Amino acid sequence: MLEIPGFKSLRKVLWKDLDSGMIVVGGVKVNNGLPLELATFPALTISLIHELTNKYHFLPNREIIVAEANRGESPSRMSMGFRTIEKRLKQFNDFREVIQKERDLLVEKKGIILPADAPIISTPYVNTEQLIKDSYNSFELKIPRTNLPSMFSHLAEKITLADILSGKLKDKFRLPEDAEIMLHLVVDYSYSMNTMDKLDMVIAAVNLFYTHISECMLNVKLQLYVFSENCIQAKFPLGGKEIERKGTHYGSFMKKVLHHRNPDIINKVILFTDGEPSDKTDAIMTGNKMKKLKVDYTQIIFDINEDRRVEYRGLTGSEKSIDVFLPNSPPGVTPIRLSDVDWNNRKAEIYEIFTEVAHACGGNQVIINIYELMSLISVEVYDHYMGSLTLSRMPIVIPQFQEFKPNPKKNPIDNLKEEITKKTIKPFEFKRVERPHP
Repeated sequence: MLEIPGFKSLRKVLWKDLDSGMIVVGGVKVNNGLPLELATFPALTISLIHELTNKYHFLPNREIIVAEANRGESPSRMSMGFRTIEKRLKQFNDFREVIQKERDLLVEKKGIILPADAPIISTPYVNTEQLIKDSYNSFELKIPRTNLPSMFSHLAEKITLADILSGKLKDKFRLPEDAEIMLHLVVDYSYSMNTMDKLDMVIAAVNLFYTHISECMLNVKLQLYVFSENCIQAKFPLGGKEIERKGTHYGSFMKKVLHHRNPDIINKVILFTDGEPSDKTDAIMTGNKMKKLKVDYTQIIFDINEDRRVEYRGLTGSEKSIDVFLPNSPPGVTPIRLSDVDWNNRKAEIYEIFTEVAHACGGNQVIINIYELMSLISVEVYDHYMGSLTLSRMPIVIPQFQEFKPNPKKNPIDNLKEEITKKTIKPFEFKRVERPHP
């Protein structure tokens, strides 16, 4: 992911042994940093070396750390790679800092416990009974799902250029591969999303993808949709008023995703919603199509809140609820609070519909109990997906014990020589032969 094209290795050389094509990365300081002429990591030329020698009077025997390009690679291309990496490192560290601050703020304001480097999906802030994860349509994960590559490991530390050059980046931070994927972000604009600032939280989450993930993952192609009874493609940043807010028709966004998917690359859908589909049959049929076409899927759901613990008595044929809510209660209509038994039965029915849709799509499901975690959960879901995708592409190395490894085939002459050396040759002895007497 964070690689310098053409980079071979670092080595120490004396100032007098500097040569064209080398890139200075350390060993010389002017005002606590590299000289201005070297700050952009240019590939050295003979004239630049003479200019620096005359200007700064560096000792000929001073040890300098330089980067060298692979044989046949362009030093200028490697130099450009150094400059690009510096910019991307800043973007990565800025993103990681945003996530760390978000975690700290939630710990302070909500009093929740978020251990460092612990995924939120494994905490009680997610409805673990309804959790479905590690279900993919486009690839198979054969390696154990532990210690996935992640953009958010060791959040307290900054990723530095030295980590890349020394190889520490791969061993410690283990970033996921920047694979080429089309990421379809789908936002529920139904009427029920009006309550408890849910839509505002989702808008903040998807804007986080636009602001940071598209900078860090250069090969991701973002597609954004908003839906209620209809679905449209939208542009970043979202404003919250793109379409009229009515019911929750999953089929509308699923068909739109299938229309815009790129069949030549991996397609991933992340849905943000708070309600079960009112078009369940259509949603399941279209979800099956997404599964067959190997579109990966995750639905992130706000858990069912007490504001849905009500039913309306006295509704006539002309009076209908919008997305299970009644905006203006007409005369003669009475809201009745459900009993504990009826409420638990209703929640069980809703969870069953959610899960049925997730299985139809061949995908994953995360239901969050603390709504303010939406932004963190959304990027964690994406990060978990990219880590799994990275592992699926790694070759599986099966360890072998030495005694079970097949012997390499040898040349017949070598085999003969080996047999000769193994034989014990006895020294020659003269034997006395006695003739019989006449």
